[in-house]
Amino acid sequence: MKGRRIWTWILCAALLVLLLAGCGGGRDLSPEETALCGRWAYSHEPDTAVLTLKKDGSAVYEKTGYTFSSDGTFLQLENGKGDPLLLRYVLEDGEMTLYIPSEYRCEGTPEGLVGLWQCEPKNWSYEFSAEGTFREDGVFTGRYTADEENGTITLQYPDYFEDTVCHYTLEGDSLTVEYPWHMVPMG
Repeated sequence: MKGRRIWTWILCAALLVLLLAGCGGGRDLSPEETALCGRWAYSHEPDTAVLTLKKDGSAVYEKTGYTFSSDGTFLQLENGKGDPLLLRYVLEDGEMTLYIPSEYRCEGTPEGLVGLWQCEPKNWSYEFSAEGTFREDGVFTGRYTADEENGTITLQYPDYFEDTVCHYTLEGDSLTVEYPWHMVPMG
C-alpha cells in the first residue's frame, strides 16, 4: 500500500512537471529576436521605455501590448486584430535605429514628392520643392535627394542635424515616411 502511494506521488509530480513545461507560453526566439529583447528608449529620452521585447515573444510598444517576431530587418508586432505593425530596424553595437512610419497627406495635387505633406495626428509636415529643397515642420530646412528605386529620401540639414536617410512609399496623395529614431537599451 505504501509503495502504491509513492508511485502515485511520483506519477502526479511527473504530470505536474509536464503540465508546467507545456504552459511555458511563448515560442522559441531566433538569435536575432533574442538580441532585441529588453527595454528600449529614445536616445533623447533615455529614462522612458518606448519598446519592451520579452523572451516569451510578448512586446509593449507605445503602451500597447503585442506579440513580436523579427526577420532581421523588420520587427513585426501583432495585436491579435489582424493588422500587424511592421517597424524596420537596424541593431548595431547594442543600440538600435528604429524606423517609425508616419502617414502624410498632400495639400493639393502632388507631383511625385513635390508638395506640402501634412501628418495631422502628430502635427508634422514636409514641404518638398522641385529644386531639391525641403522644409520640415515649418522650421528645419535643407536639401533632399530621393532614390525612387530603393525608396529612400536623404535629408541634408545644413545647420541642425546630421544627414538622415528615411524610407518612404508614395501612393497618390499618401506619403508614408519611416523616420529613423536612435534607441538605447534601458538598464
